[in-house]
Amino acid sequence: MLRTGISGIALALLFSASAHAGQADVHRSATATVPVPAAPQRIALQVTGLSCPLCAYGLEKKLKALEGVERVAIDLKTGQVVLDVGDGAALSDARLRNVVKEAGFAVTDIKRSTAGAAPSGKRTPGVPRSGASSGE
Repeated sequence: MLRTGISGIALALLFSASAHAGQADVHRSATATVPVPAAPQRIALQVTGLSCPLCAYGLEKKLKALEGVERVAIDLKTGQVVLDVGDGAALSDARLRNVVKEAGFAVTDIKRSTAGAAPSGKRTPGVPRSGASSGE
Protein backbone atom coordinates (compact mmCIF):
# COMPACT_ATOMS: atom_id res chain seq x y z
CA MET A 1 0.00 0.00 0.00
CA LEU A 2 2.84 2.36 0.76
CA ARG A 3 4.36 1.52 -2.61
CA THR A 4 1.12 2.41 -4.42
CA GLY A 5 0.91 5.71 -2.52
CA ILE A 6 4.45 6.66 -3.49
CA SER A 7 3.82 5.74 -7.13
CA GLY A 8 0.67 7.85 -7.12
CA ILE A 9 2.53 10.81 -5.63
CA ALA A 10 5.34 10.42 -8.15
CA LEU A 11 2.85 10.34 -11.02
CA ALA A 12 1.06 13.38 -9.64
CA LEU A 13 4.34 15.28 -9.35
CA LEU A 14 5.40 14.23 -12.84
CA PHE A 15 2.05 15.28 -14.32
CA SER A 16 2.14 18.56 -12.43
CA ALA A 17 5.69 19.32 -13.60
CA SER A 18 4.85 18.59 -17.24
CA ALA A 19 1.70 20.71 -17.05
CA HIS A 20 3.67 23.65 -15.64
CA ALA A 21 6.35 23.19 -18.30
CA GLY A 22 3.65 23.39 -20.97
CA GLN A 23 2.30 26.58 -19.41
CA ALA A 24 5.78 28.08 -19.37
CA ASP A 25 6.06 27.34 -23.10
CA VAL A 26 2.69 28.99 -23.72
CA HIS A 27 3.70 32.07 -21.74
CA ARG A 28 7.10 32.21 -23.38
CA SER A 29 5.68 31.89 -26.91
CA ALA A 30 2.89 34.37 -26.21
CA THR A 31 5.30 37.07 -25.06
CA ALA A 32 7.74 36.33 -27.84
CA THR A 33 5.14 36.89 -30.59
CA VAL A 34 3.43 39.99 -29.20
CA PRO A 35 4.93 43.10 -30.86
CA VAL A 36 5.82 45.99 -28.60
CA PRO A 37 4.06 49.09 -29.94
CA ALA A 38 6.18 52.17 -30.56
CA ALA A 39 5.15 55.52 -29.17
CA PRO A 40 2.45 57.23 -31.18
CA GLN A 41 3.29 60.26 -33.27
CA ARG A 42 2.11 63.80 -32.59
CA ILE A 43 1.51 66.10 -35.54
CA ALA A 44 0.97 69.83 -35.03
CA LEU A 45 -0.66 71.71 -37.90
CA GLN A 46 -0.88 75.47 -38.17
CA VAL A 47 -4.22 76.14 -39.89
CA THR A 48 -5.59 79.42 -41.23
CA GLY A 49 -9.26 80.31 -41.50
CA LEU A 50 -10.57 78.74 -38.28
CA SER A 51 -12.92 81.30 -36.80
CA CYS A 52 -15.72 79.52 -34.94
CA PRO A 53 -16.46 76.32 -33.02
CA LEU A 54 -18.54 74.97 -35.91
CA CYS A 55 -15.54 75.37 -38.23
CA ALA A 56 -13.36 73.52 -35.76
CA TYR A 57 -15.94 70.75 -35.38
CA GLY A 58 -16.10 70.17 -39.15
CA LEU A 59 -12.31 69.98 -39.39
CA GLU A 60 -12.12 67.71 -36.35
CA LYS A 61 -14.59 65.25 -37.92
CA LYS A 62 -12.60 65.08 -41.16
CA LEU A 63 -9.30 64.55 -39.34
CA LYS A 64 -10.72 61.92 -36.97
CA ALA A 65 -11.98 59.98 -40.00
CA LEU A 66 -8.37 59.41 -41.12
CA GLU A 67 -7.07 55.94 -40.33
CA GLY A 68 -4.75 55.97 -37.34
CA VAL A 69 -5.84 59.33 -35.87
CA GLU A 70 -6.55 58.74 -32.19
CA ARG A 71 -7.09 62.30 -30.95
CA VAL A 72 -7.60 65.76 -32.40
CA ALA A 73 -7.24 68.98 -30.38
CA ILE A 74 -7.98 72.35 -31.98
CA ASP A 75 -7.12 75.75 -30.52
CA LEU A 76 -9.33 78.32 -32.30
CA LYS A 77 -7.42 81.27 -30.91
CA THR A 78 -4.03 80.20 -32.30
CA GLY A 79 -5.19 78.03 -35.22
CA GLN A 80 -3.12 75.13 -33.98
CA VAL A 81 -4.43 71.61 -34.58
CA VAL A 82 -2.72 68.73 -32.78
CA LEU A 83 -3.19 65.13 -33.91
CA ASP A 84 -2.14 62.05 -31.98
CA VAL A 85 -1.56 59.30 -34.52
CA GLY A 86 -1.18 55.62 -33.66
CA ASP A 87 1.90 53.58 -34.44
CA GLY A 88 2.06 52.40 -38.00
CA ALA A 89 -0.31 55.01 -39.40
CA ALA A 90 1.07 56.73 -42.47
CA LEU A 91 -0.20 60.27 -42.87
CA SER A 92 1.81 62.25 -45.37
CA ASP A 93 1.98 66.02 -45.30
CA ALA A 94 0.20 66.08 -48.67
CA ARG A 95 -2.67 63.95 -47.31
CA LEU A 96 -3.06 66.20 -44.26
CA ARG A 97 -3.02 69.34 -46.41
CA ASN A 98 -5.65 67.85 -48.71
CA VAL A 99 -8.02 66.92 -45.88
CA VAL A 100 -7.68 70.38 -44.31
CA LYS A 101 -8.26 71.97 -47.74
CA GLU A 102 -11.39 69.84 -48.26
CA ALA A 103 -12.68 71.21 -44.96
CA GLY A 104 -12.16 74.76 -46.28
CA PHE A 105 -8.92 75.74 -44.56
CA ALA A 106 -5.20 75.93 -45.33
CA VAL A 107 -2.17 74.43 -43.58
CA THR A 108 0.77 76.82 -43.22
CA ASP A 109 3.09 74.66 -41.10
CA ILE A 110 3.45 71.01 -40.05
CA LYS A 111 5.59 69.76 -37.16
CA ARG A 112 6.02 66.12 -36.16
CA SER A 113 7.19 64.59 -32.89
CA THR A 114 6.66 61.59 -30.66
CA ALA A 115 3.41 61.94 -28.67
CA GLY A 116 4.11 63.44 -25.28
CA ALA A 117 7.14 65.34 -26.56
CA ALA A 118 7.27 68.90 -27.81
CA PRO A 119 6.97 69.21 -31.60
CA SER A 120 10.35 68.97 -33.32
CA GLY A 121 10.09 72.28 -35.11
CA LYS A 122 10.71 70.60 -38.44
CA ARG A 123 8.94 72.58 -41.09
CA THR A 124 7.56 71.44 -44.35
CA PRO A 125 9.79 72.81 -47.15
CA GLY A 126 8.29 75.57 -49.25
CA VAL A 127 5.66 76.53 -46.73
CA PRO A 128 6.22 79.80 -44.86
CA ARG A 129 5.48 79.98 -41.14
CA SER A 130 2.29 81.80 -40.30
CA GLY A 131 2.96 85.51 -40.03
CA ALA A 132 6.31 85.17 -41.80
CA SER A 133 7.09 86.96 -45.02
CA SER A 134 7.57 84.95 -48.19
CA GLY A 135 11.22 86.08 -48.32
CA GLU A 136 12.13 83.73 -45.46
